[in-house]
Amino acid sequence: FPFPWRDPAQVTTIEASARAIVGLRRSFCDADGLGLTKLYNAVDEGAYTDLAAAHRTLDLAVCDSYGWQHSTLDTIEGIVDALLALNADIASGTTPYSPFV
Repeated sequence: FPFPWRDPAQVTTIEASARAIVGLRRSFCDADGLGLTKLYNAVDEGAYTDLAAAHRTLDLAVCDSYGWQHSTLDTIEGIVDALLALNADIASGTTPYSPFV
């Protein structure tokens, strides 16, 4: 799938959000003796709300970098539809894309 456009401020926000997730995961895994599977199973059950919130922050930052409405993230289908539409626009030449710039 196409990567989002690289606005320096958005890259900084995404990077900071990802680093926050890594730090939280490390602290929770170390403190509670968990592996990632058990940690994320617990997140799915409502535990570690700070980690869930950090993931939401990252998701929103990535969504913003694509220029999508935040409601795109409401369903997996919304995300897939948005990516497929972007791919179609790139393939048709409607949207320019240079992934290695």
